[in-house]
Amino acid sequence: MRLDTVPENLLERIALRAGVVPTPLGDTIVAMTLARAIMVATKLGIFEALAKQACTTHEAAALCGLDQHATEALLFALAGAGYVQRKGLRYTLAPVARKWLLKSSPQSLYDYMLFNFLNWTWDERFEDFLRTGKPTHIHQEMSNDEWKVYQRAMRSLAGFSAFEVARRIPVPRGSRRMLDLGGSHGYYSVMLCRRYPELRSVVFDLP
Repeated sequence: MRLDTVPENLLERIALRAGVVPTPLGDTIVAMTLARAIMVATKLGIFEALAKQACTTHEAAALCGLDQHATEALLFALAGAGYVQRKGLRYTLAPVARKWLLKSSPQSLYDYMLFNFLNWTWDERFEDFLRTGKPTHIHQEMSNDEWKVYQRAMRSLAGFSAFEVARRIPVPRGSRRMLDLGGSHGYYSVMLCRRYPELRSVVFDLP
């Protein structure tokens, strides 16, 4: 799966094939701006506000405590990317945002979107890594608050894979006890114990 430049008509297909379309712009400024827009909309409560009711830009800005003109620009960008839908003067959530970005969704990636703000700062060190070869030791450098954000993010990622992982892990018949080394949030152990009700797990990880 990759971000790509997709032509929408014959002329665009010809231009793309002829190599006159500046695709690096899409791979950088478009991708970067879209990522930041989704992250900011998650952090500032735009998706949560639209989950409760269809909103005009004025109403969304008021609910989230934001500037109306800036909110209008953000909603316009999110609509273009398919994360919200516009009906007249009002915006509603698109299915992709409702499924993946609301706090209450069973498949929520809300916490991972917040974690991406940390990822953003780490990505700024790419040049240093390439010049020196010294990696960023993120686990040792995180503050207590950042560590909590990280743990919640890893738990959100596990939410859409843990069921399948638990289904595919071979568990010996009659197993009663399990030691989960480096289990972090422990959600994989949770899913295994749900699948095998007689199983009990001890999660061993850093505090």
